[in-house]
Amino acid sequence: MSVEDPNPLLRDGTWTVSSGMVSKPITGLTNSAGDLITGYKYTLPEVKLQYSRNYAALTDIPVFNAGAVNKDQWGSFGPRYVLFTGASVSQTSELVGTEVLTYFKAQLSFVFRIDGFEESFKDVGMNEIKDGKKVKIVIEDADGNSTYPSKPVPLNPDGSANPGGTARDIEFLPYSEVSFSNLPPPPY
Repeated sequence: MSVEDPNPLLRDGTWTVSSGMVSKPITGLTNSAGDLITGYKYTLPEVKLQYSRNYAALTDIPVFNAGAVNKDQWGSFGPRYVLFTGASVSQTSELVGTEVLTYFKAQLSFVFRIDGFEESFKDVGMNEIKDGKKVKIVIEDADGNSTYPSKPVPLNPDGSANPGGTARDIEFLPYSEVSFSNLPPPPY
């Protein structure tokens, strides 16, 4: 098997790798007074990987993993660090010896992000759950008077207010997780 093999189905698959930067919003950032700072972004590296290979049948191409992140280690990439962004497939024919061979050219596309594809948000709010109902948070000021907070307050896992506490992180994974074991192994 080689790239030069006259039979396109016996040619090795090839990887193409490119890199760039992606912009993401900064979340959970507060100033020294505890006020939430919004509207800022940062950039981080992103590596795009593309695998090209010929397949005998359309059903051999693993297109159903598109839109999912790797559930387990995949090559040198840890779980949730690679997104399978999709496949591009075209049917073609080629003369091999004296026979016409019809096959499918596929390009599988992946994106690796240095911080992975899991998002994290602070569990804070201006409302809380009290006695099964959503109500405005009421806190005591320095003089012992009841008042509404001027900034979001950390919340407990049950939705109750935790003034003075530390806000926990809420993890959010917008993509499904699947095994990449049926995909070609990455170049590293």
